[in-house]
Order: sequence, then C-alpha cells, then structure tokens
Amino acid sequence: SSSGMTSVCGPSALPRDINEAGDVVGEYNFGFNAFIWTEQGGTADLGDLGGPATIAYGINSARQVVGFSCTPALPHAFLWTQGEAMLDLNDLFDDPSDAAAWVLERACDINNSGLIVGWGEHNGQTRAFLLTPIPEPATVALLGFGSLLLIRRRRR
Repeated sequence: SSSGMTSVCGPSALPRDINEAGDVVGEYNFGFNAFIWTEQGGTADLGDLGGPATIAYGINSARQVVGFSCTPALPHAFLWTQGEAMLDLNDLFDDPSDAAAWVLERACDINNSGLIVGWGEHNGQTRAFLLTPIPEPATVALLGFGSLLLIRRRRR
C-alpha cells in the first residue's frame, strides 16, 4: 500500500515508475536517496555512487532499476539489481575510446528485455543512448558498450 511506503520513506517520497508486479521506484529525502518498494520486502535504499544525490527513474519486471547517482564529480547513469551493489554504467565500456568519448549521465528507463535508454555527453555534446544487454551463459544483466546501438543528436 502507498501508506506503507509513505511511513517508511517519509513525506518527501516521490515515486517515478511502477512495474507490472506493483514494485515502485523513485526518490525520497528530496532526491538524495533512490528507493525500491515491494509489497513483500517494503522499502529499500538503493545506495549511491559516492555523491550526494541518487534518483531511480525506471524498473522492469526483473526488478532491475535504472537512474542516476552523483559521483564526487558528475552524475552517472546506474543499474541496480537486487542483491548487488549499484553499478555505474560508465564502468562497463569494453573499448577505451568509447569510455573516453562518453559520460552516461542519466538512465531513464529499462524494459523487460534489459534495453536501457538515457542520455549523456558524447565528445562534449548531449546525446541519447540505447544500451543492449549481451547475453552470457549465467546472466543477461551485464551490458556491453562495444555495441552501443543508437546515438542520436539532440534536437535543439
């Protein structure tokens, strides 16, 4: 129930997305903490990447959560999977030239296939991105950035 979430997170909770199971993600404490709320587990803080603010934007049916977390320098897009530490999507580049060219700042949504959309800076210009999971024998949660599929110039 939403009253359970409010009592745990306080009056500053801001839900941002809900999946088919009714799991909710968002922020509380005015954007300083990202949360997930499930009927079975209640509310859990998703952690951070070392900076002062974290916001969850999207959740899929596998309870994978995306959003952004400030680092000590800049905001970075993240992927959170239950039972694991928050993962900075910028740490997953296979190609060093991609890592030098990109700063993935916001992951805005994740679908049930694990596709992640968001935006960031590519060579100093704002760009949209689409990340595609690369299946591995044990998991499809790891992402490969060598196959960054879509880079669109932001319309001004």
